[in-house]
Amino acid sequence: MVGSDQRTLLNVFIASPGDLNQERERFRNVLGEVNTLKAHSLGLHLEPLGWEDTVPGKGRPQALINADIERADLFVLALWTRWGTPSGAYSSGTEEEFELARQLHQAVGKPEMWVYFKDVPPAMRADPGEQLQKVLAFRQRIQDERSFLYRTFIDSDDWTSQLKLHLARWLDPKGSLARPVRRAPMTAAERTILHVGVCEAITERALVSFTYDGGTRIVEPHCHGYSTRGKEVLRAFQISGVSRSGNPVDWKLFEVDKIKDLEDVGSTFGKNRLGYNPHDRGMRSICCCV
Repeated sequence: MVGSDQRTLLNVFIASPGDLNQERERFRNVLGEVNTLKAHSLGLHLEPLGWEDTVPGKGRPQALINADIERADLFVLALWTRWGTPSGAYSSGTEEEFELARQLHQAVGKPEMWVYFKDVPPAMRADPGEQLQKVLAFRQRIQDERSFLYRTFIDSDDWTSQLKLHLARWLDPKGSLARPVRRAPMTAAERTILHVGVCEAITERALVSFTYDGGTRIVEPHCHGYSTRGKEVLRAFQISGVSRSGNPVDWKLFEVDKIKDLEDVGSTFGKNRLGYNPHDRGMRSICCCV
């Protein structure tokens, strides 16, 4: 795994008024999860930025926030029913942040920009107040300009799912440019430690994470043994992470020699997953199983 001091930092700034505090909290959680599941294995790190991260200082408050936008690689704007309060230069701080990001993108090609709108209830649309009117006018403006392909979301859960997916896709071309990190073949001692760690996880029904084929996986380990070809393998149900087959949530058979950085994630699983077979046909012999 690439060390933290070797990772390329990607700053992601979130702009939103005060009615999306829950989404702002989810934003930070999503970046942390995407770091664990994908970015770190690619030699990258997503760093969240927002007004909360601005260091206090002398000058116009919005100007201090703007300095963080100037170093952002990705700018994420989320709007719902509020537009915000005047910044001293624009009708709201959010508008100033958006316009600065757009000017920077046009001038130097970054930050990249994403725009999201949370669905507004029909009753509020029918009788919008001044704040919502400004949000709706802004949405209509960028729609008429056709300058941004925006997305809508229903609630904070939908926001979380969309943001996670979009960030994972955004990382793909950046990860392909990262230099692969090579590791020496596993020693006999390392292999023994890994063997014991896998069996302990199975016995304790512990969720584990590890790097495999260049990406992070989180799995429910069910059975450890040797395949019909004589390779040491782990049969596990993957619940999250990357997948070459395109099915990130499914049963997998992992070659133990390819597993790197095995870790207990601090959670357990209960019942055996549907489809589990203790007499696994893919295994010639079994060392341990649930």
